[in-house]
Amino acid sequence: MKEGITKQSKVNLALFEIKKKEFFSYFTEIELHQILREASILNFKKGEKFFLNNKGEQIVYLLTEGVIRVNKCSFNGEAMSSFFLGKNEFLPFSLSLNKHLEDFSMEACMDLTIVSMPQKKYQNIVNNNREVSDFLHYKTGKIITDLMQNSYINSLPHPRLRVILTLIYMAKKFGEKCNSDDYSIPNWLTQVKIAKIAGTTRETVGKTYKMLKNEELLTQSLRKIELTSAFFEKFKEYF
Repeated sequence: MKEGITKQSKVNLALFEIKKKEFFSYFTEIELHQILREASILNFKKGEKFFLNNKGEQIVYLLTEGVIRVNKCSFNGEAMSSFFLGKNEFLPFSLSLNKHLEDFSMEACMDLTIVSMPQKKYQNIVNNNREVSDFLHYKTGKIITDLMQNSYINSLPHPRLRVILTLIYMAKKFGEKCNSDDYSIPNWLTQVKIAKIAGTTRETVGKTYKMLKNEELLTQSLRKIELTSAFFEKFKEYF
């Protein structure tokens, strides 16, 4: 497991990173400087796998750049299920779900920037700002919804349907809306990754792509893959 963590304590750099995050838009410049006196920046490279081990400290992690695959681990460290967090989402899900960060392993789907801060400071912020509290309540609900959606997809018996629903979920969450109601699939979401998320093989994903292309539900070029509006119309009963 790579360490790969670069800590930078300069407040101006932390301020630059933290301003990218919707969460901190509710604070004044003075309040942000007060918060960042105890904040650090963590950087991870694309493809890097890591655990966030607090070593006894109570730390909250706030994602400001990139996409993380979060794997829930069994007692022996094996990944059991996973969900994804992106920019302007946050990573104190251990607080929201009453889980320990050690129960989760992470993988950087893109280069990551994470702002970390002590839980005590985090709690003071939440307790003293209603807008922040409401925002975090909403985001907590989104995380729980993500977990439920992933559990539902993984419970389905048919591999191709799991692939299709994974495409819907990931396109809606991380893709870009194109013409009409078409959505593009992010470039980092390879067939291998889709296979792992859907609990199947890359070959099954490839066959599913071919089927969708033949029905003109998916289009593919050198630059991107798009799910058409007809695709979403056909499978609308699942979302």
